[in-house]
Amino acid sequence: MMILFTSEILAQGKPIIEKSGIHLLNNRTHELKIIHEKTRIKYWLFKSNKGKTGRIESINDSSFVVNGKEIKPDNIRKIGIRNVWTIPVIIAGAATWVIPLPGFSLISPLAIVAAINMNKTYDLTKKWQFVNINWPIIDSSKFEPYKEEIYFSKEKIARKKEKIAKRDARSQNDSARSFSFTLNLSNMLFNQYTLEMGYQLNKKISIGIGGGIVKANSWYHRFYDGTDDNYPTGVYNGWLMNVNFKKLNISKHHWYFQTSLFYKYLWYDHIHFINTFGDQNPDVEWIRSEVTNVFGFKLMVGKKIILINHFAIEPVFGISLRERQRSYIDYWTNGHMDTNWGILHRNQFFPGLQGGLLLTFGNFRIK
Repeated sequence: MMILFTSEILAQGKPIIEKSGIHLLNNRTHELKIIHEKTRIKYWLFKSNKGKTGRIESINDSSFVVNGKEIKPDNIRKIGIRNVWTIPVIIAGAATWVIPLPGFSLISPLAIVAAINMNKTYDLTKKWQFVNINWPIIDSSKFEPYKEEIYFSKEKIARKKEKIAKRDARSQNDSARSFSFTLNLSNMLFNQYTLEMGYQLNKKISIGIGGGIVKANSWYHRFYDGTDDNYPTGVYNGWLMNVNFKKLNISKHHWYFQTSLFYKYLWYDHIHFINTFGDQNPDVEWIRSEVTNVFGFKLMVGKKIILINHFAIEPVFGISLRERQRSYIDYWTNGHMDTNWGILHRNQFFPGLQGGLLLTFGNFRIK
């Protein structure tokens, strides 16, 4: 272990006492941890759920460079040391444990534990915090003035926590005041294509406006051979628009409540219908054209699930209430259907259940 540890230090180019480092402080125990220059690390940013690995190439006054990219400490939510000798040491320790060698029976389990401990990860949102970087620790006279302050000054820790809280609040507000775009994936199954633009005013409130088109000839016509006279489906073309209001984060798991007002303008022209929905005479046929206005609102509950950076899915469910104002004219019937010739009007008012799956693109901050 000492040979491996020494070789790693030598590979990094400087003795450990001559290196600058990133200084982390344990909020509860006041333990100080230094991650030195040239150390291999893995880190997670607030704006990404994916960890990145690299070696610290250099350390500046307020940042450090990993793989040629400058990293600000305030942007990191978790950081860990990744020692290149961890896997070889574990394998060697396990081998000497399985095949006992004289003098190694006690060393092998200790080596495995020590190797695993080399890769410790530090959570900077809860237990640990950055206190400073770029302190050459060879000069002990420079370190002494800070020692008491780092270990014993509750006031400094309180100020640091307050600064972090203000930074997080500012970051959340900055990310909150942003635009997002949403596609309704489930409505696409029924030939209704919509795009909604939302604007998040703050952490709790969002407003949005959307629009789209409706296309005829839906796939589900394959499963039946008729169309209901009162509620024809799959034959309409048209367009729609909606506005909505969201109450965000009603729970810590990103549940939200949404109210939405919508309008649809629908039509079809010279469609041949055959009504087999429970009619005693399945040969009722007619040709009709129609224009329809639909007004309604929805009350929905949804949950935002962040998939990767900038993308989220949102399952939603709720209820709706709508009024359908229909104006239609029949051009022909086969005699089995009683109809009044000319333009007819029919208003229909009915509730419904709503559900779906949304895909949203936006600026999300992972907490």
